[in-house]
Amino acid sequence: MKLAPCFAGADVLVLALPRGGVPVAFEIAKALHAPLDISLVRKLGVPGQEELAMGAVAAGNIGVLDQAVIRALAISEADVDRVTRKELHELSILEGLYRGRLPKREVRDRSVILVDDGLATGASMRAASLALKQQRPARIAAAVPVVAGPRVAVAAGQEVPVYGPGKVPIELSVNGQTYKTDLEPRVTLLDALRDSFDITGAKRVCDRGECGACTVLLGSKPVYACSILAIEAQGKKITTVESLMQGGRLHPLQQAFVDNDGSQCGFCTPGFVMACKALLDEHPNPSPDDLRRGLSGNFCRCGTYAGIRAAIAQVAQKGA
Repeated sequence: MKLAPCFAGADVLVLALPRGGVPVAFEIAKALHAPLDISLVRKLGVPGQEELAMGAVAAGNIGVLDQAVIRALAISEADVDRVTRKELHELSILEGLYRGRLPKREVRDRSVILVDDGLATGASMRAASLALKQQRPARIAAAVPVVAGPRVAVAAGQEVPVYGPGKVPIELSVNGQTYKTDLEPRVTLLDALRDSFDITGAKRVCDRGECGACTVLLGSKPVYACSILAIEAQGKKITTVESLMQGGRLHPLQQAFVDNDGSQCGFCTPGFVMACKALLDEHPNPSPDDLRRGLSGNFCRCGTYAGIRAAIAQVAQKGA
């Protein structure tokens, strides 16, 4: 650990930028026998191209904007303000989810090591650093992992490839078509589908594997696309709601949702449709227990469960 001599005798605090910085920060904190905490930041995604960053925000209403990106893409001041307010609101929610009732660790007069999983544009690190400076640490050091030398690691006695932290070639089979792009290994299947391939049926709602709005099929298994890495989905058949409609005609399951008012606002509907398809593929005539198990991972805030059950019953009776 090359950081150790630099912080010998210092009162060190290691701060991780979730999510990617947490495992790296954990190893640093363990090696230095230092306490570990988090420093929350949110990327400001370019409207319509959320994978691109136009800046970042941190606690305390700290913001960093990349004016070069904003000018090049002609992003309006109103759009910048809208995205900034949205991400600051999300930041306050995440603070409660990550920290709970645990108090923040004292930063003043301590040597702080700020850890991310890669600098990328650097906006997140700069925003976190500016927020930290307000708390008057003795010094701030930025740490990011570097992959050098052989790109293999030994796991369970076997050599496995190591990817990242930069972009790597990704090839996905979605709805019978092949899609290729370069993505960082940390990019989720949901983000790849929506932001890289413009396949937007799977919805980003909770973005933490709780609501099921992003459900797709991986092979025949329903999965949360927000909880699967795109790199892990390579070599597997991915099916999204876009594939169901054929020749301008709704799939019988989609038609059954219409016939039985199985949706209200409709935001969760694509995920429910895919979960129902997986259920009916496995259980053509599902029992009440099959229904409970098969749909337990999907949540409708509008409460259209009766209509969804009726839609499943309609399809099961017709044998579609």
